[in-house]
Amino acid sequence: MTCLPGQSESMALDDLGQMLAIGSPDHLSVYCLTIEEGTELSRQVGLNQTAVLDDDQQAIILTRIWEYLASQGYDQYEVSNFCKPGKACKHNLVYWHLNSYVGLGSSAASTLIGPQESYHYQQTQDLRTFSAMPVFSGYDKELLSTEQCMEEFVMMSLRLSKGIEKASFANRFHGDFDTRFHHAIQTLHPAWYFSDANHFHVTTEGMLLLDEIILRLVMQIPQPLDRPYSL
Repeated sequence: MTCLPGQSESMALDDLGQMLAIGSPDHLSVYCLTIEEGTELSRQVGLNQTAVLDDDQQAIILTRIWEYLASQGYDQYEVSNFCKPGKACKHNLVYWHLNSYVGLGSSAASTLIGPQESYHYQQTQDLRTFSAMPVFSGYDKELLSTEQCMEEFVMMSLRLSKGIEKASFANRFHGDFDTRFHHAIQTLHPAWYFSDANHFHVTTEGMLLLDEIILRLVMQIPQPLDRPYSL
C-alpha cells in the first residue's frame, strides 16, 4: 500500500526497498490508498484532521515506484501487479481475461462464461445463515447481456499491459474493436494508448488515467435504459 497520508516519494521507495531486501518476491502488488466511506480515516479527512495526497503527488510516487520495480527486474503485467519473468498470477489472470470462475462460501461471487449465455452468481447469505442452510442455497442468478460482458471485457483487459487483443474481442463479440470504439479512441490523447492491427493497450501515462480511458470506451457500449453506467 502506498500514497499514504504524509508519505513522500523517498519514504515510499525506502519502504519498497526494505521489502525487496528481505525476500525479493516473485510477485507483488502495489495499490494506492483508497478512502472508503464510513471509515475512521474518511471521517478524519472530512474534518481536515488528516491530509491525503492529491492526484499529482500520487502520480509522482506511483511513477517512481514503477520505474524502480522495472530496474529490479519486475514486469508490470497489470496496472497494480508486478512479477519476475514467467511469474504472473494465474488466478487473477482468470478475472482479467474475463474467463469463468467459481466462488464458494458466504457472499462469494461466480461468473460462468458460455458460448451462448453467460451468468453471474452472487451468494447472498451472511456467514451464520450460510453455515445453517443447505449447500448451494442462497444464490442469486443473473443472465449477463452481451453489452455487460463487453463492458467487463474492456474494463478488465485494459488493466493488463497487453491490453485488448482485437482478435479475441472479435471472437467474443462478433464485431471489430476499432469500429466499435472509433469515436471514443479519437477523444484520447495519443500519449495515453498504443494501437496496432492486433492490440490496443494503454501506455504508462495512460495507466495513471485508466479510469477516465475506460469510462470513455464504455460510454460507447449501448446500455439498457434502466441500467446506468457504473465502473
